[in-house]
Amino acid sequence: MLAKQVIRGAESVGIRIVLLRCAYARAGFKLPPDSGQIRFIEPDMERFLRDSETLRNEIAVMASTISFGLAPHSVRAVPRDYLKAISGWAQTHGLPLHMHVAEQPAEIEACVAEYGATPFEFLDGLGLMTPDFTAIHAIHLQAGEMERMGRGKITVGACPTTERNLGDGILDADALIDAGVSIALGTDSHTQTDALENARELESNLRLRHLQRAVLDGRQGEALPVLLFDFATRAGARSLHVEAGSLEAGKAADFFTVDLSEASIAGSLPDELLTNIVFSMSPRAIRDVVVDGRVVVDDGRHAMQGEIVEAFRSVQRRLGTEL
Repeated sequence: MLAKQVIRGAESVGIRIVLLRCAYARAGFKLPPDSGQIRFIEPDMERFLRDSETLRNEIAVMASTISFGLAPHSVRAVPRDYLKAISGWAQTHGLPLHMHVAEQPAEIEACVAEYGATPFEFLDGLGLMTPDFTAIHAIHLQAGEMERMGRGKITVGACPTTERNLGDGILDADALIDAGVSIALGTDSHTQTDALENARELESNLRLRHLQRAVLDGRQGEALPVLLFDFATRAGARSLHVEAGSLEAGKAADFFTVDLSEASIAGSLPDELLTNIVFSMSPRAIRDVVVDGRVVVDDGRHAMQGEIVEAFRSVQRRLGTEL
């Protein structure tokens, strides 16, 4: 099973993983399966839930750095009854539920055509608007949807660098925060996976839209760098039901250190260090990474770095030959 291979990969390099098992039942409303999708489409809802139960039980006895949740792909890919069963099962077991919502205009049009409702109206009707739910993207919002999201205290999983690369649009993060929606940062591709770059872009996009600086400053009663750093750490941990994201008693010791002499943050005074980390720091400044109290990157280098890079090169060469 691919899920177990992903877990083995995470374990081998020492990172924490929340395995969100994805449900993908169809190409879309009244659409035939795309040839590239056949291999991962699972139309049998009962089998999906049985396999999910088996995987959840297996993960429950694994290391503390491995946990489980569900990810019905989208309103487009998972029809009503299937989605209702998945979300009900996730709620019964107290699992995080992540789902693409309102990423592109065509998705909204298809949802209205099939259900006579916008995506968040539809999901609200199914009872998904809860603190356990994370809506990935949430770019194209309709009237009243922010209020629905705020009432449910859901999280939006913002992916600004992905949304830029795909031309999806700009998240209304300021209005969402004001409506009571939590923002966490992630990525929906491997083009860029830098959490702090996503934090910067979230704010930068709003500056371009509103023609003003520091748009998010002061929201939730926090200074801008504190707020953006929270989106990259604590908020993401909460959306995944992981007791991490901050250094305090009772939470996992997941943290990184920085080299204060690295050019991008050299000379930072104590009261401006976080600002410089959020807005200026190069990834090269990260020296050590600790996961669950275990050092996995030491002085800027992972113990398996050479092996990993060479294995990746080998795969790339093989794929190039096959193509």
